[in-house]
Amino acid sequence: MKKSIYAFTFISYLVLLSFTNIFAQGRWCPPGSVWYYGFDAEYFSDYIKIEYVGDTIIQSVSCKKHQKTMYSYNFVSQELNSYIIGYEYTYADEDKVFYYTANQFFKLYDFAAQPGDTWTVQGTKHYENCDSTGIVNVDSIGTIQIDGFQHRYICVSPADDFTEWGWKSVKIIENIGPVERNANNSYDFLFPVKLSFCGMALDEHIEGGFFRCYSNASGFDYTSGIVAECDFIPTGEEEFRISNIVSIHPNPFNRFTSIHIRKNYKQGNVYVYSAEGRLINQLKLTGLENSLDLSSYKSGIYMFVFLIDNKIQTLRSIKL
Repeated sequence: MKKSIYAFTFISYLVLLSFTNIFAQGRWCPPGSVWYYGFDAEYFSDYIKIEYVGDTIIQSVSCKKHQKTMYSYNFVSQELNSYIIGYEYTYADEDKVFYYTANQFFKLYDFAAQPGDTWTVQGTKHYENCDSTGIVNVDSIGTIQIDGFQHRYICVSPADDFTEWGWKSVKIIENIGPVERNANNSYDFLFPVKLSFCGMALDEHIEGGFFRCYSNASGFDYTSGIVAECDFIPTGEEEFRISNIVSIHPNPFNRFTSIHIRKNYKQGNVYVYSAEGRLINQLKLTGLENSLDLSSYKSGIYMFVFLIDNKIQTLRSIKL
């Protein structure tokens, strides 16, 4: 009788453990999971879509397979293209998420971490004679309520000024990933971002992007609000243009430029490009009056591209 009780207890424990592991893995990247990240470069407007496309086994570990696809519009050739840029593999274990790169698993997120804790991340791409790792430091932790459920979050940044991979300063939400950058031009990308240009070609761009949206098949949807549609690409086609909605002054300007919008809107952003076509600044618009500090940029001609409720207006201004 005792043996039967012990056997039943042991079997119950195994079943409970199995369900616990399934639950831990199931909360991270459930069916239909897809992330969108905006990305801008010279003469291009892009976004990266990362989607869960299936499961696979790596080193006896059941992993989620993520397909990364870039969608881009070339303002010069006026071509719209899409292509797969690679795959990533992750799995969850209790409070942690791991990813596979360089032939081994590395910790991606740790929601049990406390302020001051650190861990090492591995770069997702190898560059000759450059450090391929980075150290992530936890600055603060907390919880946030989304759709009636509490989610833990961690705010992280590089452990020192020499860290080559990681995130400059972002909030990472449980079951979603990095969603909010706290540093200018810092990518809040799903995977570690290269933080220096070491080893990169002159025309190469750092893989990453600004978080737009996350959703899954259960109906869960979380957006940053930086664009009205997750997969929107500004093409500049005439039917999407607006005119005389935005004005900037003074023009020419010396340090600050003020932005005046003549009508109410739901979503608005401005992107500032140099004469060479390089994105140098961007700002999420709030209200009818906004200001940009461009004092650190050299004199010359700059293009302001306004994206307001999925419509575009472009203006040029001169910095003295």
